[in-house]
Amino acid sequence: MSSRRAMFLFALAGLLLVLSGACATRTPQDDPTAENLTFLGDRDAYHELPGDKDIKNSEVAYNLGVEFAEKSNMDAAHHYLNMALRMRSLAKYSYTKGLLWLSDEQWDHALTWFQKALDQGPDTVINRAEVLNCIGVCHKEMGNTEEALGFFRRVVNTPGQFPRWKTYYNMALLYYDEARYDDAELALRQVVEENPGYYRAYYKLGQIYRQREEYESAANNFKRALDLIEGDFQARKVDGPELHYLYSEMLYFLKMYQRAHDELLKVLQLSPEGPFGIKAKELLKIMGNGQ
Repeated sequence: MSSRRAMFLFALAGLLLVLSGACATRTPQDDPTAENLTFLGDRDAYHELPGDKDIKNSEVAYNLGVEFAEKSNMDAAHHYLNMALRMRSLAKYSYTKGLLWLSDEQWDHALTWFQKALDQGPDTVINRAEVLNCIGVCHKEMGNTEEALGFFRRVVNTPGQFPRWKTYYNMALLYYDEARYDDAELALRQVVEENPGYYRAYYKLGQIYRQREEYESAANNFKRALDLIEGDFQARKVDGPELHYLYSEMLYFLKMYQRAHDELLKVLQLSPEGPFGIKAKELLKIMGNGQ
């Protein structure tokens, strides 16, 4: 599994729980178009399975879909979401279908479902912001930078008290990819102000300072990110090797050779034959194994 897909699946579980009771339409009703859900491929077509006739309530079907999504059984998750959608037209069902496609990196399919959820009318400002953010993510991954920024700006400029840090982080990634480092830094500052425990913001800030050759600031941010993932097995597995390597690289440039050596050994403990493990061996060789 790619690190990107692992991150989406991790986020998916949390978002499903947050929105499991939200995003309802104002007047739920049967969806007259629900019989025709084949336009995005087989996973959007409902095929009756043994036992399906015993499920009479759309929320039961929806909750089964959520349960299977959290277990990474995406075929079953799609099946029960399709069943729920046949019974009722709810924005949260469409939104969750979008999340399922997002976890599979099928951006165009996800975008279709998120747009449907938006059209159905999420019932709170927070839920609407979640949908707009996800539409922006789809455009971002499809390379539609201006469209993505447009949706992200709609979120951050929406009046009211609700979390905006995920959207600011997505904006920062776009700015970083375009080498707009000042804009990316400003967006990341908004992230850490709202969510100081989000390690990826410090990770990306470190990369910005690294690009500017501000090695001390880069090292401080990489170290902050490492401190935050200390007890997080999944984060250490996904991002630990690169973070330890980048931190060691900054220490090396700052002539803190013993500390750099120690960090390189941590890279080798996590991923001895991965890309950053190979880089760690090369830097250790340059350093003469720290002697």
